[in-house]
Amino acid sequence: MKQSARKVIAHFLIAFLVISLFIPSNSVFSQIDQMPSTYYLSADGNDADDGLSKESAFGSLKMAVSKLSAGDMLIILEGNYEQFFELNGIKGTEDSPITVLAEGEVIFGKTSYYAAEDKMASAAITGCEYITVSGIHFQYQTDDSREGQTMMFLNNSHCRLTNCTFSYAGSLPPYSQIRISGGTEKIIDGNYFINGDSALYVWGPLEDTKIINNVFSTYWGLNFQTSVKNCEIINNVFATSGPAFYGSAVYSNDIIVNNIFGGAVSG
Repeated sequence: MKQSARKVIAHFLIAFLVISLFIPSNSVFSQIDQMPSTYYLSADGNDADDGLSKESAFGSLKMAVSKLSAGDMLIILEGNYEQFFELNGIKGTEDSPITVLAEGEVIFGKTSYYAAEDKMASAAITGCEYITVSGIHFQYQTDDSREGQTMMFLNNSHCRLTNCTFSYAGSLPPYSQIRISGGTEKIIDGNYFINGDSALYVWGPLEDTKIINNVFSTYWGLNFQTSVKNCEIINNVFATSGPAFYGSAVYSNDIIVNNIFGGAVSG
């Protein structure tokens, strides 16, 4: 009886191995281990946990980000995070983007010296593809007199910043809320920019970017110093105390319509 059972098991294993040779690498079976995951980050979390539920949330953004693959989502639970916000080289795909989403009021406000740009900063998103960051309050908090930006947004493609707030709480405002350079096909929509010299400071060509439905309550709105090509600047509110458009940029094939200006348009 035992020998008969062993033979059945052996035949089953052989059949399974033979069948597996003919299963395409992109089949449902081969992708079971590649299903998207949802991770959680909490100000009270613990990196020793698995991060797969609110009760077992990670405690550091660095650990949470290290787990992200194409199609994954990171939910950041309500809280004040004394951490530098950094996404570096995180890449989703067109069909499986990565989403970083705030649940409730989430504030990141640790401002540090960002050596890569020789500036102060509270956040850096660099070299990423197909990611969306939504609902986070980024706050510039420092009394350091060196020039700074609330966020460095550099060399990203197919990335979106949406429904975020950018502000400062120190004695010195940032030179800009977001410094943008490199990359293509970015979307900056539905954000609120409070105080600071510039809302968006662009150093390097800006192409194929959508700036839509934002509220700019800074001194300058858009501080563009180089070429702006194939961009859409639509439905924004410029409640600026200085010029809405500032800098020496050359505009080419752009759509700039339906914006509301509370002060000077250009300067």
